[in-house]
Amino acid sequence: MAPNRAQGINMALRDAIVVANHFAVVAHSKQPISHEVLQAIQAERQPEVETVQKMQLAEWCKVELISKPGLPYLGFKAIASLFGRFQFAQNIWLHEQKGLRQVVLPVSLKIR
Repeated sequence: MAPNRAQGINMALRDAIVVANHFAVVAHSKQPISHEVLQAIQAERQPEVETVQKMQLAEWCKVELISKPGLPYLGFKAIASLFGRFQFAQNIWLHEQKGLRQVVLPVSLKIR
């Protein structure tokens, strides 16, 4: 995971929940952890990880654009300063960030 928006720790915690669910079933059956179990974990987690990575990359591309010296940065700074105080602008920004603020796919601990 890229370092922006602290998604690495979020994904690691969600990975741990999925691993615990799968390993609990294996532990209950007293069988060794098979390649199939590891593939099932990978298949369950891969879609969310890829989606979050794409969102992070898109955010980095925006940062790169507005960080260039000159007009892009000055234009963004002017627009952000002007419109950033309005609720509609804040709502747009929050909507853009939704995927990184909330979960992409539901994950829940199923062991008891």
